[in-house]
Amino acid sequence: MNFYNSLASGNGFLVRSLEGMIYFISSIARLPDPTSSLPFQLRGYTKTFSLYYGLLSSCPRLECVDLVFDSINHMNKLLKALAPSESTLRSVKFANTGLIADYKITTELVHRALKHRTLRNVEQLTLTSVRNGGAQASNDDPRTKLKLVSCTLEVYGTIFRVIKPFLPQDSSSLRKVSLTFYKLVPQDATWLFTYLPTTLEELEISLQMSAVSELTVEGYLNKAHGATDPFPHELLSRFSSLHTLALMGFTLPVQLLITLTSASSKIRRLNFYDSKWVPFESSRPTRFLSRITGILDPSLAINLLSPFSRLIDVHLGTLPTFRIDRYATLRVEMKARGIEFDCDPCIDDEVCEICGERH
Repeated sequence: MNFYNSLASGNGFLVRSLEGMIYFISSIARLPDPTSSLPFQLRGYTKTFSLYYGLLSSCPRLECVDLVFDSINHMNKLLKALAPSESTLRSVKFANTGLIADYKITTELVHRALKHRTLRNVEQLTLTSVRNGGAQASNDDPRTKLKLVSCTLEVYGTIFRVIKPFLPQDSSSLRKVSLTFYKLVPQDATWLFTYLPTTLEELEISLQMSAVSELTVEGYLNKAHGATDPFPHELLSRFSSLHTLALMGFTLPVQLLITLTSASSKIRRLNFYDSKWVPFESSRPTRFLSRITGILDPSLAINLLSPFSRLIDVHLGTLPTFRIDRYATLRVEMKARGIEFDCDPCIDDEVCEICGERH
């Protein structure tokens, strides 16, 4: 209440960001309602929503804000509260916290909100834990009219075509893209890497439930032999300004690292967490007790990473061995170059899942 009074009395003119607002509102929502009405109470709305509306309307020069709502009515009301910030608002985050039972924002509600005049100057769009729901678009093409610089889309339990419409119709201003979803087929990956501008600086794609890090060595080899859908790594050569790349949960060809060295000299961070590697087409991997040779051997890894002169951080994903000390020379090389290095081993398939001992 004191916080609201402070903003309402004029201090709201000084506020530029209400990031994290949804977590504040969720905390308020769990408190018992006061027995008497509050000064900011809106007729027909809960005290929590009334406070949310009051805080937004008390800050007329916002640049960053978090939004959550569960109906068109609530959406229009909150955007009305934000109207005074139309000229200054640059970043908006739509998110579900799981803590407010009545607030479950869906993809369809977000699509409606992005058409509102109040958000027309937004440059940074974030969707976090938004649910797929409501009527679907008649096509899957990008339909966001905003000139976005940064786009972070995290819609759980869905495929790429559901989040594709949230991408801007004009991609030329994009510099950072972060996507999280369930599956990306090569055809969609080809479209995405062709759609993104050559001036892109940060690209992060995370596939859910890949569980690559839980592979045994035998399972790793089977996936390498069974990889039939080629990852369009050659298209990454378009991005000459790229300095951060994260491809998490993928099956990647080792040629990808060669493509990146010829693409951008600015690369500083590589993250292949929960991804695995398949060999060159001419290679024939060999299975030994604790490792596979012929996919991404230590010497090959050192050679492929050596051209990255600006690299400061790399996670090489899951490597084809359960004896990670096999890559000790690689770790030493990375440390000598001042590079933060990490990787994951396969599961030891000789270890009993019941007792944890080797038999």
